[in-house]
Amino acid sequence: MPRAQTTSPDLQAGRFGIRTDGLPLLLPQRVPIEFLVNVKVYPVPRAMPRLLGLTNLRGHAVPVFDMGSAAARPLPVIHSRNVLVLGEGTDALGLAGCQPPEALEPLRPAPPVAPAAWQAAVDSCWEEADCGRRWWSFDRDRLIDRLVTATALA
Repeated sequence: MPRAQTTSPDLQAGRFGIRTDGLPLLLPQRVPIEFLVNVKVYPVPRAMPRLLGLTNLRGHAVPVFDMGSAAARPLPVIHSRNVLVLGEGTDALGLAGCQPPEALEPLRPAPPVAPAAWQAAVDSCWEEADCGRRWWSFDRDRLIDRLVTATALA
């Protein structure tokens, strides 16, 4: 369980992070988040790279993206995946290949070190005060731009 209070104003407590294809992402605050285990992802013919397909979440079609290799392609058949959904309703976005969210130790600012392909989407970098693991805070809209732009991750 994350600590409720910190001793320094530079530390952030009560945050959660995910690892998706090895990328350590700090989950945004005040954004609905849902982790779906083994849900069906339906292919979309002629979809852009990285769009694996769509999943149904309470009657809303949620696009599911792969943040892994630049060679990611849409699924040819229905697959079951773990999907982290950011947002809700028509604003929802799914990320495939995620591990369940984990509670983080208090965080302190760290130098922004992100892979070149993701730097445009990363706002800042945070480090867990107790163990030194780094997490990237990201801008959701810029992340979507990176996922849907065909040349973004080449």
